[in-house]
Amino acid sequence: MRAALLQLAACLALASSLTFSRRNIFKGGVALASTTLAPEPSAAASTVNAGVLYDTHSGMSMPASPEMLTKLVDTAVLGPIRKTRGVLCVAERHDSFDHHLAQLRSIKTLTAAVKRRDESARVAVGLEAFQRTHQVWLDRFVNAKAAADGSYDFDFEDLLKAVSWDTTWGYDPYHYLPILDHARKTRTRLVGLSPPPELLALVEQKGVEAVYGDPVCSKFLPEGGVDDALGGAARRKRTLDGMAAKKGCDEARVVDIQNFRDEYMSESVAMHYETFQRDPVDRDAQRDGWLVVLAGSRHVAHRDGMPHRIARRVAAKTNDYSRSDAVYRGVHTIIPEVLDFPVEARKFPSTDYGDYVWYMPRRPDFDPKIVNNAPRPPAAPAHRPS
Repeated sequence: MRAALLQLAACLALASSLTFSRRNIFKGGVALASTTLAPEPSAAASTVNAGVLYDTHSGMSMPASPEMLTKLVDTAVLGPIRKTRGVLCVAERHDSFDHHLAQLRSIKTLTAAVKRRDESARVAVGLEAFQRTHQVWLDRFVNAKAAADGSYDFDFEDLLKAVSWDTTWGYDPYHYLPILDHARKTRTRLVGLSPPPELLALVEQKGVEAVYGDPVCSKFLPEGGVDDALGGAARRKRTLDGMAAKKGCDEARVVDIQNFRDEYMSESVAMHYETFQRDPVDRDAQRDGWLVVLAGSRHVAHRDGMPHRIARRVAAKTNDYSRSDAVYRGVHTIIPEVLDFPVEARKFPSTDYGDYVWYMPRRPDFDPKIVNNAPRPPAAPAHRPS
């Protein structure tokens, strides 16, 4: 009888717009079981593996349907004000295609919600996968001219070559293709966030102090330095557990590297708000009221990576009269997690972890112990992530 009730609850949760409370359906370690099936390979590029959205503020769960995500964005992220600006961080495991599809749905949902309120508003997308110095290539890709046969004068392969993808990022580029393709079709600005590898190598070898003492590197450094006071070194060490052995350096240096990356990318976000206020084509259209940041889970979860730093820097950059017509809504976080269902209620995180957790059932072909490839067109060449 208990099993039957659980199955019924799972079906209702994923098939309706009903919201369940942590205090009832999840009481006593009970969890939602997903009836969502993994899509066929032909549909994989456009289908999110559904799952459940968990609101850490209210302790409420809801089906991760387009309708519920829209409601969440409208009420909790944008709020009641018509004109707003802010940042939505959507985390990722770099080799999880479901994470990237969840990011794409979040981008589309936020953009639609913003435009329903103000057609002239714009949403941009910032990516850890690209560096700040790649901006000229990202702009060229988004604004590429289409030929009669549907091809572009600067296409996906051109972009990968221009930014030296295999050496600057290395993960399967087809994980990111749906997001990049959507950006080009909708003229959504893509923003490179990461520091160049030369800076990271210097931090890894000699620490942050060496980077700030190097006159050659000074023009690339985040304004205001690297702040470790937000989460504290002890907290960061726990978050980055296991990375020291992987990188072959001590824990303190790993914290240095991560803090530097977080500060640099947060400054990239703030620079975007400061520099790009108007659409380069339609000068009367206000642009980029919201920025969706796509970055690894260690940069987003627990807030002491990028979210708190972004909030501080963007508030400082946009606190002037020219922005007074839009309310700054701060930084919100969505953290996708792929796992085996059912999800136990005792594993649900607090608000310290993030705002919303998007639990998605693991596809049969996803192996968390290896680097996973993304679905790709049949004619596409194989790619091995570095």
